[in-house]
Amino acid sequence: MRFFIEARLADRLLCVSRQPFLDSARVLLGEAHDPSTALVMRHAGTESLRSTIGYAAKLTVKEPEKAAPYFGKWTPYPSPVAPPIDFESEGVPEVPDAPEIASVEESPGNPPLHSHVCSAPVRGPQ
Repeated sequence: MRFFIEARLADRLLCVSRQPFLDSARVLLGEAHDPSTALVMRHAGTESLRSTIGYAAKLTVKEPEKAAPYFGKWTPYPSPVAPPIDFESEGVPEVPDAPEIASVEESPGNPPLHSHVCSAPVRGPQ
């Protein structure tokens, strides 16, 4: 079973991931931290991994079925966003009326509308 592990910088949660060292490097790089800044992972007070933010952000963990895991080149997932539409040459498309959606109100039996539920097992520092 693979666990998701929290990556923290001081008291701040950076990410919850199966590869928290590498994913937190991408979070920090995305926040415009200097790529040459040292990134250190500690487990139970002992330094277990060290890199720079920029180098760690370029890596992922590859897990072949019949071989040991290893570091490989990270490639981002394709963007789910469609390319922009040129309305000047294509015209503005007609949009049909949206179907009515039943409203969900906050109540003691329903969680707040802004809450998120994560069903993945989370294991913090041990």
